[in-house]
Amino acid sequence: MILIADSGSTKTQWCIVDHKSVSTRFETIGLNPFFVDTNVVIDTIKRKISTYKDSIKSVYFYGAGCSGPVTNEIIYNGISRVLPKAEIKIYSDILGAAHALFGNDEGIAVILGTGQSTCHYKNEEILFRLPSTGFILGDEGSGANLGLRLLKAYIHHELPEKISKKLSDKYQMNLDAIKKEVYTGQFPNRYLASFAPFVYENRSIPEIKKIIEDSFNDLFNKYILKYPEIEKLKIGFVGSVAFYFKDFLTNIAAEKKLKIHHIIQSPIDVLIKYHLKGIST
Repeated sequence: MILIADSGSTKTQWCIVDHKSVSTRFETIGLNPFFVDTNVVIDTIKRKISTYKDSIKSVYFYGAGCSGPVTNEIIYNGISRVLPKAEIKIYSDILGAAHALFGNDEGIAVILGTGQSTCHYKNEEILFRLPSTGFILGDEGSGANLGLRLLKAYIHHELPEKISKKLSDKYQMNLDAIKKEVYTGQFPNRYLASFAPFVYENRSIPEIKKIIEDSFNDLFNKYILKYPEIEKLKIGFVGSVAFYFKDFLTNIAAEKKLKIHHIIQSPIDVLIKYHLKGIST
């Protein structure tokens, strides 16, 4: 058996695969090591997979925030405590997205979910990636960035009165509560991204439409267009924001003389096929 995980900052999708078929699927909170520690990893998964501790031989974990030895160790230590006999490999979420989008091919992979990440991928490896700096320093185009821009517009009275009231009624808006969640909350990125559905629902309102277009234009200008010879490369997107806002992405890409080749809401099913190649009958 193998265990495959695709983890964003908000949720993690897990699949246990046995003899070339999926035997179990489940979902947990996101396990971004910038926001959770090893004990949270253990508590999150132990009841879900402890019964398989003698059967799971390999674990492939693709995760947001898994960007180096220190962060990867948080996830590794948590999983190894629950599955001490398994071989565990921790990868960045952007590598999982690239595997799902391009397989053995080449292209620019972009994640747009709660956060944002990009890379240039070829022959199953990341050749180069621009830094993913999180919702404070970057993450343009992400759910968190859309939420941040919406809140700024609300706070500074830049939204139509009807939309401001609709937002306030739906989320019980309070400036002190907003500042507390953003500056001292445990998961500020999730909090900001929770406003993305409101942005989508009201995407036809000119002020909201501008928020979306500004965020995606910054995504292209600050990241995608900086990859060398971008006009010659395939571009693919993964994530719920990319999936639901695909019309905006497609139009902005066309304005910049680029074409989007793939948009996938979730890469988990493609990752299953990718790793099934390594399971013998």
